[in-house]
Amino acid sequence: MLLKSGFLVATLILGIKTGLILGTSWLSRKAVVLVSSLFGAVLFFLAQIFAAHQKLLVNFLDRYTFVGAVLTAIFLIYLGLQESESVGWGKEGKKGKLAWLSFLPCPFCLAALAFSVIMLASITSVGITILGAGTAVVFTLLVIGAALGTRTLLKLTKFRPVTVFNQLLFFMGALTLAFSLIIPNFVQGMTMQSSPIEVSSPVLLAWVVIGFIGLTLIGYFRYQKTT
Repeated sequence: MLLKSGFLVATLILGIKTGLILGTSWLSRKAVVLVSSLFGAVLFFLAQIFAAHQKLLVNFLDRYTFVGAVLTAIFLIYLGLQESESVGWGKEGKKGKLAWLSFLPCPFCLAALAFSVIMLASITSVGITILGAGTAVVFTLLVIGAALGTRTLLKLTKFRPVTVFNQLLFFMGALTLAFSLIIPNFVQGMTMQSSPIEVSSPVLLAWVVIGFIGLTLIGYFRYQKTT
């Protein structure tokens, strides 16, 4: 029951987070719907592919999650600190090629959710195909709803989408860095019954928190200088 509730919460959080990224991006409404549908299809196929290599996937995540999370976090923080000119929604052609790297968190969300689908299917009577298809549909609807809702809210409040987009990337990068020490233990805990999640090193975690606060202050003072 606890794992099922955690799976629902994970689907909700990852769907909303992906929707926030798409909603604050420069993509048009039609492009947002198409990309969201593509993410749902990729989620379904990832679950099918990963299911045949579950042990290999667990070993890979256990070995490389920390390094990958730190590198991704640093890159997202770098993108979030960049000052970009707003090109408006639906003007994808005017963005640079590197701007598409801002969607880097989305594949990681899909991989994490696909892994959750595999773990839940292994302890329930629901097949991986049915559970994967249902999760993909729900995830797609969540992404579309969150993206369009965010875009409507931005229009009503008249905030600059590019500013919100950059701040969102910075926040996700800092959050990824903060949780990079916990994720490997989470992966191990998912493969064991009633295994508690423990912080590997309280000292390193303290340094991560200090770094997070420092980066937040740097971003705040830098923003104050530009306004």
